[in-house]
Parts: sequence; C-alpha cells; structure tokens
Amino acid sequence: MHLRSLKKTKKDVSLHDPIGTDKEGNECNIKRYLLWISGERRDELLRQENENFQTEVIASLMLFFGIYYFFDDLF
Repeated sequence: MHLRSLKKTKKDVSLHDPIGTDKEGNECNIKRYLLWISGERRDELLRQENENFQTEVIASLMLFFGIYYFFDDLF
C-alpha cells in the first residue's frame, strides 16, 4: 500500500520547481512562466479590445455624419 502512494507522488510537480534559466542566468520556474504567458495574453486582449473600440467609434462617427463609403469594410 505504501508503494502505491509513493508511485502517485512521483508525478507531482511543484510550481516552484526549476524548469530552466533565462538569458540573465536567473532560475525560471513554472509559476514565473505562467505569469509571463498570462501577461502576454492580457496585453494581446487589451490591444484587440482597443482596436475593436476604435473601429466602433469610427463606424459610429461615419454613420452620424452620413459617410457610407467602405462602411462594410470596417466589420
């Protein structure tokens, strides 16, 4: 029974286990890598959200001023 419990824990991985080093020689762990990825994804989502907002504002202004030229190309 004790051997079964040890076998299960062999696959366990800690977020603080080192997975390599960065360019500066600092130790990288899984937690640091996941935080970096989430930051990159957050920046990408914010950029897309900003672009979508700008497109909506331009389309609204064009509609308000009666400009219909290439209106369909915005969406």
